[in-house]
Amino acid sequence: MNTTTLKSRLILSVAGFAGLMAVAQAWTTPVQTMHTAPVAEQVVTITAKRLTTEEKIAFDTQGQVPQQVIISARKLTEQEKLAFDQAHPAEVAQAYRANDPS
Repeated sequence: MNTTTLKSRLILSVAGFAGLMAVAQAWTTPVQTMHTAPVAEQVVTITAKRLTTEEKIAFDTQGQVPQQVIISARKLTEQEKLAFDQAHPAEVAQAYRANDPS
C-alpha cells in the first residue's frame, strides 16, 4: 500500500509540475502579430453629370412613398440665444440678411 501511495504522489507531482510549466510557457510567450507591408494610398475619383431640374424632380419622386417628418422644438431663453449668436456668427449674420426687409 505504501508503494501505491508513493507512485500516485509521484505521478500527481509530475503532472502538476508539467501543468505549471505549460501555464508559465503560455504566459511568457509573446503574441505573434501579423506584420503587413504598408498599403499605398488609394485615390478614388467620383464623377457624375449635373442633373437638370426635370431629372431632379423625376429622381426625387421616382418610386418614393410620402415621408412624414416631425420637427420638435422649444423656445430659447435669452441666454441661449446670446450663446448661439456668439458661437455661430456667420450663420446668424446670414439669417439676419435674409430676413432684412430693406
